[in-house]
Amino acid sequence: KLFGVPHSPTRACSPTRRPPGSAGGLPDMQAPARPAAPWVDAGHEAQVLLARARSALLRRPRARGNWVQAFARYDVSGAGLLGCRQFEAFLESLHLGLSHAEVRLVAETLAGPRAGAGNGGVSLGAFSEAITHAVPSDQKFGEQWAFDMAGALAGKTLDGLGAFKGRDHREVLSSLPPPPAELGMSAAGLVERLLLWLPKTPDGDVDWPSAEEWRATALEPWRR
Repeated sequence: KLFGVPHSPTRACSPTRRPPGSAGGLPDMQAPARPAAPWVDAGHEAQVLLARARSALLRRPRARGNWVQAFARYDVSGAGLLGCRQFEAFLESLHLGLSHAEVRLVAETLAGPRAGAGNGGVSLGAFSEAITHAVPSDQKFGEQWAFDMAGALAGKTLDGLGAFKGRDHREVLSSLPPPPAELGMSAAGLVERLLLWLPKTPDGDVDWPSAEEWRATALEPWRR
């Protein structure tokens, strides 16, 4: 099981009779390649948001993290597929620390290119696969990097990131040290990269108390 999603058992296959005259006893043909999942070619931003969703779900007790039941509540047709708007409502019901704009981006990414025509949808399996396997494309700015940057901010106060509650996040993040030259990035670009990792309110402000909870997970034994 993965996040409560059962995988189908593997059936033993009966021996296949090989046609004569083929190389290795198999027909000279190649199965068509499986299309890549939508999140595979998504940009760094969408992949970070999926990683954040995974991290938020893993931090919860099992009873609260059972998003499979939440998915079923929105799947009114029983088809195992949610339309884009339904999927957005499902994601927001999980309270993953994603803003409305971030929820929309995740939904559009997983629904694929047909979503704009009203034909796209997100299945339970596709969501499970995405939050399990999605990895930010730029590993220099992965979650460990974000933990380190958040730790530098938290060290400026006695109460960690929670002390910034009520303050404008751009003002807070402007106190970060300038990025090293080898990163090839401006200070503004660095702020944008870190912002991607920080939990948000629905309106897009940084949720600083939740950000401190997230930062604290870097110290938990299972991450070492």
